[in-house]
Amino acid sequence: MAERSNGSKPRRLGALLGGALREHLGLALFVAIYAATAAIVAEAVGRSVNFTMAAKAGLLATMVLAVFVPAMVALQLVRLRRTAPRTSPTRHLLNQSIAYVTEARRLAGGLVFLAIFTVFMLSFSTLKDAIPSLNPFSWDIAFRDLDNWMFFGVPPWKLSFAVFGSGFATFVLNLFYNAWFFVLYILVLWIAFVANDRRFRLQFLYAYFLVWAVGGNLLAAVFSSAGPVYFARLGLGPDFEPQMTALNAIAETWPIWALDTQEALWSAYSNGAGAISGISAMPSMHVASAFLFMLAGYRIDRRLGHALAFFAGVIVIGSVHLGWHYFADALLGMAVTLAAWAAAAFLARWDCRRIEAAEIATCGASPTGETVLQLR
Repeated sequence: MAERSNGSKPRRLGALLGGALREHLGLALFVAIYAATAAIVAEAVGRSVNFTMAAKAGLLATMVLAVFVPAMVALQLVRLRRTAPRTSPTRHLLNQSIAYVTEARRLAGGLVFLAIFTVFMLSFSTLKDAIPSLNPFSWDIAFRDLDNWMFFGVPPWKLSFAVFGSGFATFVLNLFYNAWFFVLYILVLWIAFVANDRRFRLQFLYAYFLVWAVGGNLLAAVFSSAGPVYFARLGLGPDFEPQMTALNAIAETWPIWALDTQEALWSAYSNGAGAISGISAMPSMHVASAFLFMLAGYRIDRRLGHALAFFAGVIVIGSVHLGWHYFADALLGMAVTLAAWAAAAFLARWDCRRIEAAEIATCGASPTGETVLQLR
């Protein structure tokens, strides 16, 4: 009996991972083609795979995961508190919550996705690094002119500084802008590990990959631009020097982390290597992904959608205010997200039919229609 039990565990683990891989097969094939493309492009332009950025992203993901898992346990404790027995309720709640978090099928699906996600982000960073070699920055003047035209001759950053020009407001904008990284990882982990509606889950994950691949790589290469912060350094004129002077003056009193990051990126671009690298302004991936968060948020819960809509609005303002982007970058970012969301809906429906045909699971909207993201 012992031998049979020991032998069944590897078989069960293999079955779980195999089922999870089949469920993510469409995503895995997409990322495999994407990774191959990244390797070919990197070889063609004489660049190496960007393991440094991937390592930093992995470290940040680990930090977020360290907060995410206890948060899942805490939420389960809250959800189950009414059903706890009168005897040893704390022990019961804790055991039930830990059992939820460590559920084998949930872990298998989440871990398979994380492996695919890691390969994707490594490929994305590699392709982003190659953009200046594929197509040197050439669209900054056009986007500056487009911004001025849209705002009747007034540069958008001047409007931003008229409202948010104080040191405290600029600091808050930068705080939200940096918080974007944590929101991104938390939402991706949440949907990867917690979402029960498979169609919604796959739609978000496909949309995420499409937004970054099409917007952050393809369109970024076609419309290669560096952004307002580097406008003068590219020899294009002093248009944004007053903005950068104002930001540096604020930084003497308030911590404006964007300035240090901008210097690190320029150093890596100038020297061909650095701790962080990859300058690309059009479209704004901060805005594109924040807009995706908002779309997903409204599918989960209206209140969450409102909160993420506010967050996306702050990111749009911060992207211009901090010198990262032209306002046109934000508009294209939102357009890319809408297109990706629609395409992802089609891919998710196709994937669900494939999974149903293989009798792995049942897909579709939640039975109640009230929410697409429920804790089991």
